[in-house]
Amino acid sequence: MLVMKIDKIIKEDPMWTYMLSATETRRVADLLEQSKEFEEKINYLRRKYKIPDTGYPFPEDPKDYFKYAIEVILDAKTLDSFFDEAREVNKSLNLPNYWWSSIAYFAFHNAFFTPERIPLEVKYMNFEQYPYSGTHLIIKEKMSKSQVHYWIDELWEEIEKEMKSLPEAKGHRMIRSEIAKKIVEMKDSTSMTFAKIADSLQKEYQDAEFYDSLNENNVKTLYHRWKAKLKK
Repeated sequence: MLVMKIDKIIKEDPMWTYMLSATETRRVADLLEQSKEFEEKINYLRRKYKIPDTGYPFPEDPKDYFKYAIEVILDAKTLDSFFDEAREVNKSLNLPNYWWSSIAYFAFHNAFFTPERIPLEVKYMNFEQYPYSGTHLIIKEKMSKSQVHYWIDELWEEIEKEMKSLPEAKGHRMIRSEIAKKIVEMKDSTSMTFAKIADSLQKEYQDAEFYDSLNENNVKTLYHRWKAKLKK
């Protein structure tokens, strides 16, 4: 039974890699339409911030921007408060964190934006308590081991950039050479795939600092580099 209808879904920047598709957004919208809590929370936001019952018109025409845009109607302080409460609504609905802006704009414009999906965030943090300083990978939704590895590979350039100020591990280069040699021996003397070799090495070095680098792509890279070195 529909409780609050979500008629309009606006697909943002189709070229952005991590933007959820309109189809995926529609699936979540279909569930929210049947949620009494969703209806109550949206109505609460609209009442508190004096938003019309069906929201302000969405300014699709640029000339309407200064008439209906959220940044124009709400002052900076009120907008911050509105967004904070939208985050709380999002949390109470058990949605991933990145959905909060879609919730906020639906309350304001009665239109549902496709959210920017950020399941894993990379951030360098410098704390006074030294053990906690470093490059942090912040996981924002439940994922499988293979999904975590996928996103690490996708964000590797950003991770490397955030690691530039970190010290190099002692003996790191020597260990890398030893691992590369072992990978070549495993690959050339057995029929193991790079994925199986990576799994085997992860089990063997599960407590090592370089555990996270023992993925299929890195194993493949080390194999070819060591093979090239042997040919010299």
